[in-house]
Amino acid sequence: MSLNSNALTTLDSVKSFLEINNTDYDTLLETLINGISLFIENYIGYPIKQASYTENVKGFEINQMGKQYFLKKKPVQSLTSITKEGTTLTSDDDYLFIKSQGRIIFSDSLDIDDEDDFVFTYSAGYSEVPSDLKMVCEQLVSMFFKHRDLSMTSTNTQGIAKSVDPSKLPQVVKRTLDLYRRVSLR
Repeated sequence: MSLNSNALTTLDSVKSFLEINNTDYDTLLETLINGISLFIENYIGYPIKQASYTENVKGFEINQMGKQYFLKKKPVQSLTSITKEGTTLTSDDDYLFIKSQGRIIFSDSLDIDDEDDFVFTYSAGYSEVPSDLKMVCEQLVSMFFKHRDLSMTSTNTQGIAKSVDPSKLPQVVKRTLDLYRRVSLR
């Protein structure tokens, strides 16, 4: 086994945290790192590591706040392009991009209806895993590793991610994760 691209820490880091100096548990630790990393991403609601994304949107709601769209992945690092019905929009004329919010406000002069096809291409995520999330990952891997006889109902990444009960997380871990968590208002 090897670490997935979304792994929030390294095998060496976890082994150092656990004071393990051999390779006896490497496969198990990699599985735990992958599973816990997936759990963290699922819990907070978005991928942590920076990647490129394309969102295809068929129209969107225009409300009292005007014609705007919020990109799904956070934090947004850059907006590469926006196309409407196959035509590339320009930031000077057609929209204003507020990077810190991942928000695009369209110009009043741009004709938009709820059937228009939009394609948003952008980069989002952290270029480096925040140190507090890395530490949380290592703490959870350590917990699962030390109590593996009791807590290991699965030995695959998906199973581990699903077997973590958020209500049983240590408070310091839950508080840290909640700082990053995206809460849906819908």
